[in-house]
Parts: sequence; structure tokens; C-alpha cells
Amino acid sequence: MIFAGSSSHTKDKSFSGSWFFWFTIIIQLIFIIVVIALFAFERERSMTLGRDAWPIAEMAYSTVFGIFNAINIFIVSGWHSVASNPSLPVLTAICCFVLFVLYALGGFMMFRIWKGFVQSGASQNPTAATQPGNIQGMHPGI
Repeated sequence: MIFAGSSSHTKDKSFSGSWFFWFTIIIQLIFIIVVIALFAFERERSMTLGRDAWPIAEMAYSTVFGIFNAINIFIVSGWHSVASNPSLPVLTAICCFVLFVLYALGGFMMFRIWKGFVQSGASQNPTAATQPGNIQGMHPGI
């Protein structure tokens, strides 16, 4: 976003949609700082009103911020023709695309956590759950 801040337009033209770009970037920055602070103080349940719905909350804000960044890509790409240095809006659009991908990956990972990692019954545990006295699934060792 430093690239967008350092780019300037010619005197007779202006950047269209710059208010939306800066509004969404500032909202994202404030929200992410609040989320990091809540996790640092172990108060993340206050965002979900005490419920265990953090994956849903993260999917929601990842979707909203992903849409914001997708719109920002097109807004910033339009600045290319009016910028005095046309490479800066291109770099800003690339940064918005990277943010879009990161929000999409975060939302997808939370969707997988919310739905369960593997539907086949396999787990991340190295061995299956074994009941005391039942040696059927136990590995004898090597």
C-alpha cells in the first residue's frame, strides 16, 4: 500500500475510486490489529460473543475482505493510465491480489476446520484410537 501512497497523478486528472481503496485498506488494518490483540490477550471469544464459532467469524471477514481486495485490484489497475509513474499502481494491484489470495486461503482453511478436515474418518493422530484391552489396532513396533 506504500506503492499506492507514493504514486501521484498528473495535474489535470485524478485517481478514481481512491476513497474506496483507502477506506477498505484502513478498515482491514484496524480489524486485523484488533484480531491480533484479541488473540494475544486470549480474548478471541469476545468477537464471537462467547460462542465457539471462530471459524465462521474468520470465514466471514475473509470473504468480505477478499471481495474488497478483488474490487481494489480493478480500482488500482485503472490508476495506471493517470499515474505519473505507471509502475506503482501495477505493484499496488499485485499487492491487492496477494492479499486476495491470502484471505481466500485463510477462509478456505477455516472452512475445512469448520466442516472437519477429512470426511473419511482418518485423523491427524499417528495411531487410531485404541480402547484399553483391545489390541486389534495396536502396532507391535519394529
